[in-house]
Amino acid sequence: MPLSGLDESVAVSLFRILRHFMQKSQPQEIRQQAGYVLFQLSAPNTVHDIIFKYLNEQFSNSAGCDEEPLLLIEHLDLNGKRLANLLEISRTANIKKSQVQFVLAKSVRKAIWNWIENYPQEFATLKELDKTLSGKAKALFDTLQSWQGKKGEFWPLQSLLLMLCPRLLSKLFDRNVKIKPRHEKKKEFLDKLKDQINKKKNTFVTITCFVDMLKAMDYQKRYTRNQNVDFGLRGLFVLVEPEIQGQIFNPTNPLKNLEGKLAKGLMVDWLSHSFFVSNRAKMINLFCEFERGDSLPIFKLVTVECLLHIVSSDQATTLTGAQGFDNLATETRTLFLSEYTTLAGELKFGKSLSSDKDKRFFIGNKKDKEQKEQAESSKDHNLQIVTKSLELYNVEPRFALVTKTENVEEIKNLFVSLSYCASQFSLPDLTDCAAKTLLELHNPKTINLWSTRSDLMPVFWSISATISSTFAEVLIEQRDLKTEQIQKVMNVVEGILLRRLDFLRIFKETNTNLGSSNSLITQTMSKLEVALLVHMCNLRTEICSQTVRCIGLMCEIAELLNTDPSCHLANYTVYKELSTANFYAKGWQAQQTFIRKLFRRMDRPTPGTIEAWDEIYRRWEDYKEIVHVPEEVQTNDLQKPQSKMDVKRKVSHVNNRLKDKKSQEIVQEWLNHTGFLCSLSGVCLAEKPSSRSISEKNVIEKFIDEMLFVYLLSDNLTVRKSSKTLLGSLNPTTYFILFRDLNIEAKRVLAEESRITDPKMFVEQAISLVRFIAEMSNTSEELSGLTDLEQLVLVLTKCVKQQICPSYPTAKLRICELVDALMEKKKWISFRNEYKFRQELIDTIIEWTQEFTAASQTNEQTTVVEPVDKKTGQRTLKKQTQGSGVVQCLKTVSTLLRGLPLQAEDDAKAKAFSKYFNFLSGFLSNPDKNFLSDIVVSGLSYLVSANLRTFHGFEYLTSMGYHEDPDTRQAFLKVLTNMLKQGYNTDALTNENTDKYYKFTQLLLDPDLEVVMALCDVTQITEAEEVSSLLIHLFEANDKTFDLLKRIIDVEISKTESSTTLFRSNSMATKLLTAYSKVVGLPYLKVTFGPYLTQLVADKVSYEVDPDKAAPNDNLLENMKNVQSASQNFVNLLLKSAENCPRALKEICSYLQSSVKQRFPGSEHTVVCGFLFLRFFCPAIVSPEGFGLISATIDKSVRRGLILITKTLQNLANKIHFTKEEYMRGLNAFIDNNMPNIIAIFEQFSTVEGETNSSASIHFTDEQKEEDIGRLHYHIARDLDKMNKVLLSAKSEDAKAKLRLTSE
Repeated sequence: MPLSGLDESVAVSLFRILRHFMQKSQPQEIRQQAGYVLFQLSAPNTVHDIIFKYLNEQFSNSAGCDEEPLLLIEHLDLNGKRLANLLEISRTANIKKSQVQFVLAKSVRKAIWNWIENYPQEFATLKELDKTLSGKAKALFDTLQSWQGKKGEFWPLQSLLLMLCPRLLSKLFDRNVKIKPRHEKKKEFLDKLKDQINKKKNTFVTITCFVDMLKAMDYQKRYTRNQNVDFGLRGLFVLVEPEIQGQIFNPTNPLKNLEGKLAKGLMVDWLSHSFFVSNRAKMINLFCEFERGDSLPIFKLVTVECLLHIVSSDQATTLTGAQGFDNLATETRTLFLSEYTTLAGELKFGKSLSSDKDKRFFIGNKKDKEQKEQAESSKDHNLQIVTKSLELYNVEPRFALVTKTENVEEIKNLFVSLSYCASQFSLPDLTDCAAKTLLELHNPKTINLWSTRSDLMPVFWSISATISSTFAEVLIEQRDLKTEQIQKVMNVVEGILLRRLDFLRIFKETNTNLGSSNSLITQTMSKLEVALLVHMCNLRTEICSQTVRCIGLMCEIAELLNTDPSCHLANYTVYKELSTANFYAKGWQAQQTFIRKLFRRMDRPTPGTIEAWDEIYRRWEDYKEIVHVPEEVQTNDLQKPQSKMDVKRKVSHVNNRLKDKKSQEIVQEWLNHTGFLCSLSGVCLAEKPSSRSISEKNVIEKFIDEMLFVYLLSDNLTVRKSSKTLLGSLNPTTYFILFRDLNIEAKRVLAEESRITDPKMFVEQAISLVRFIAEMSNTSEELSGLTDLEQLVLVLTKCVKQQICPSYPTAKLRICELVDALMEKKKWISFRNEYKFRQELIDTIIEWTQEFTAASQTNEQTTVVEPVDKKTGQRTLKKQTQGSGVVQCLKTVSTLLRGLPLQAEDDAKAKAFSKYFNFLSGFLSNPDKNFLSDIVVSGLSYLVSANLRTFHGFEYLTSMGYHEDPDTRQAFLKVLTNMLKQGYNTDALTNENTDKYYKFTQLLLDPDLEVVMALCDVTQITEAEEVSSLLIHLFEANDKTFDLLKRIIDVEISKTESSTTLFRSNSMATKLLTAYSKVVGLPYLKVTFGPYLTQLVADKVSYEVDPDKAAPNDNLLENMKNVQSASQNFVNLLLKSAENCPRALKEICSYLQSSVKQRFPGSEHTVVCGFLFLRFFCPAIVSPEGFGLISATIDKSVRRGLILITKTLQNLANKIHFTKEEYMRGLNAFIDNNMPNIIAIFEQFSTVEGETNSSASIHFTDEQKEEDIGRLHYHIARDLDKMNKVLLSAKSEDAKAKLRLTSE
């Protein structure tokens, strides 16, 4: 309800309540709030009348008025008429006590100033009106003269009352006008004021009077129509101004109030209103003088507050547009930076800026105490100057940014100071003010003030990089930040990013170049990337979500800057998907799981990801001592507060940032940090290649080592279980470290030389971990990491056989389940000798089956673990009898036999076949044969099918058909039926095999290649490598590879806009060319590079040329020569061996040259050499063991050398110099000298003439062909709908018909 419509009774009740809250006994804050409400309440006439009625009653009280009613006066909303009424009742008030008279004088003075400030137009026209109000003012003046108070108590009110009598005041200052006798005392009063300026006892009161007059003159000047109206005071002020200013700003004894404290408010009023009334240039010079270093702290503070007052008024432009403003802004900024430096020093060493505790316990003599108080006052002024300067910059940003001569470094220092102020959480007012100011300075219009240069972008990115670096430092180095503190910093970062984005969008409308400083842009992105990645591990979902939003803004900025955002944000694709995902409402576990899943896909190591990983690792190590506390102790910690110290006694050290956290929260944080380290391990390993040496581990190997041998074997059950899950989320490229370390330790366990205290637990956990990884790996990228598993699985199997496990029967079943998981995905797993591996496992599991069979009679039970549920990610426990163990073993044997041609000499092979056949068929006469029949039949089918033509396998099979047991004869029919379903018909028995995928193969090999091209269009990048390899195998086996590659080259060139990106992305065209070059060129690489690489690895020469990475005894100049020499040797090898290059590879290069030349004339050399080096030569050089070129282990320093050599060769192939990496610039001369050689290599490898060496014929086994075709069929069947859309858009009825046939 509007206040004007208040019922009288309601108004009376409200007024009564407010009077209660405004009593002196109430806290100051409550009285202020009640005063604000009273001001609003007193505006309507009805309420005003009630209040004045109350005041009149109190003032006329025969017993005399007390102080309480007088305190209401200064909070009333008074216009001129009401003020006149107040002056009248004040004059007639029955006030007997001098103290109450003084309170009345103070309250009426405040009421008059309320009227002037709220109704300035009435005050400005007072001389024209000059009726009732002036009369009441004169009468009250005379009353005050009659009161016998202390000398000077009423002077401020009396001087202000004279300001309400402009006509009289003009006469008092006019010597030509005769003053009436009744006004003689008023003239004497003014003359007395001049005389009292230098009188010590009355200085403060006198100066208060003159400051009031000055303020009144300012209001008159601002709001009157006649600018010449000054009450006649101007002449007076010309006379007294030096004296007053000298008293106020006395450097040895600044003005103090009646309580002995510095009169800061009076100083501010004098300076600010003098600026509007006096000469402005003179005042600006005075401001500059007060802000300089030798000035008193109080003068500096007063000046800053004065400037804030001026720019907050409606006359701000009189200062910002005045001559000398640039000097003033520079002095103000210098003052701020100086005071901030002092403040930062105090905060850095943990000193309190206003410590009551220090004062309370301070002991010393009077002089020491005065010095202490003076030091505390100086500190307080220091903080106030910084805070008020921030408020000044927030109101008027030009104070922060305008310089006489542009000084970017000074502006950068200012932003650094602001950023640090925004993170001083022990001073919340300073923090909030700095944050608000930073955002104001980042408004798009304000950013234009950052530089006066025509090219703003370099300055913009230079300052942005500095700010990003500062906030990143705050977020990273201040590890003990609380949640609300992190949120405050993140709010500022997010606000800055939003404003940067707005500015760039506006700027781009008139300027095309947003990124003239690429290195600064990348630096800006990189610094924030580190901080945001670190806090993405935060347990609070709101903070994690905020970091994701900030990363999304960085993605948008990157999109604005370049058509390829990854130029400035290398992992843009992952970050963009992260920022657009909707996972905010799913809880911290779901949030972290999703983030880890995305981070595993990162494939571009950057300084940001590397630094973030290292920082998280350092934090992760802080948890070591706590997370191992047994779970029952942690439970006690949560249930019994007094047991918290018991937990801490369990550990030798507790990090400060963790000491106040609950154990459960610590474990959850540990989970987040561990998941982050696991998911980003691969991309960081790419930057820091591992030597694969146990004795010399890099940090990632150390992390995996700790996870395996510390956390996976922890006494804390939650940590132990979680470690397995988290290790399963390792980036697949680091699996080789995991499996290598597991294999080494398992061998030690087997040899009873283990370094761990509980080898039995290790074996159990190792089996469970490998099984978990195999079951949870689904994509081709994940499965590609499952390498070198044979030895590990076989060693773990031997450990189980030797009963190095607390639960021997269960361990056997877990091995079987692990094998099942591997066999289910064997098509994607890289085995060294798969068939031998499978055969060894079959022999072991047959033994276990016989053990289970012998024990099944006892009906013993064992606990087995069910496979991971793919939806929930959880396992279940189930009790099984020993007979169930037989079933599991038979299932695993059957799985291992599928597609397994037995490996041995003919006699041994026949013996193995007989053993397996008899083992399986023996179960057909088992009492539980009905239960086992299907498993046995499947196993027999697989055994016979894979070895049907090798020896007398069919004779064994037919013997079943004549068995005396009818169930066995029936099983024979089932086996034969299964074989036929698997692709064997009657012709198979006569060694005439018919391909069951014949029609499908013909469709793929069709000359128009429409089905293949559609498959290439829809294949995801994660599966492109596998599909490319399968297609190359298929077409090479049918001598049609060249047709496929020509078609894919033409398509790729036609849809590429620039030659600079041709065949440089991970497209299907690139994958196919790379796969083909490996297939046909591997023998050439072995002959050409193999011997030299073997020698180079054996020599172990140092190649490091980066000063930051070099060892203390490294000779960088000598190392540079080593890189240059090795690079030259590789160039020479290519020149000498060009004639030995397979003809097929040269034909592809020749076709690539002609096609590129037609579309991008002049670029054919760069594209062909780029392809040869980027996709063929350099990968083989940097990772020769992966190509089978050498067998020796590569030393870490040699690996670094190979990387530097390939960088050099790649730049030579691209014909570009090293510019960004300064330490590589010494190789630019090598590039220049070898330009003729690289042209010769291009010519030789692109020319097909004479009897060029033909590539050796490549043989594919029938089983391999069938498996490849089956995998292709799987991919096409899965993507059939997508391929159909592609072919529909092509409007090819023939292709659509073929696709329908494919689906059939």
